[in-house]
Amino acid sequence: MAPLATYLLSRREAMLANWRTACENDPALSSTASLTREEFNNKVPFLLNELLYYTELA
Repeated sequence: MAPLATYLLSRREAMLANWRTACENDPALSSTASLTREEFNNKVPFLLNELLYYTELA
């Protein structure tokens, strides 16, 4: 699982940008517009960190 963790860590910023763009372009999601970029991005790094933690344990 270490290669997966390395890959995710190296792509972290790109994943955040893609996540934000996808949410901004989805008309079904209205909360994106009411959040600052920092507020929006606070959840994704947490999830990525959790995934990295568990892939490193495996």
